Amino acid sequence: MRQTLDPLVDVIDVAVLGCTHFPLIREEISQVLGKGVELIDSGTAIARRVVSLLTECGDKEGLGSKEVLAVLPLNKKKHLIKP
Repeated sequence: MRQTLDPLVDVIDVAVLGCTHFPLIREEISQVLGKGVELIDSGTAIARRVVSLLTECGDKEGLGSKEVLAVLPLNKKKHLIKP
């Protein structure tokens, strides 16, 4: 991770965590980028949108099914979104 993020050190002051899995490695990202970089977590917004889309698609004529799978360490349950 350091090799990937090193070009950004001392260059940026904000990083948007745009993928749903980035919050899982937020601490590691923060350690590499430093305390001067604000991390914006879009995972919650993305998860809400996925729930919205699944609800919308599943309601059309009763077709389809909905199943959401996620893998998190047990101590990260607070990040789960309930529809």
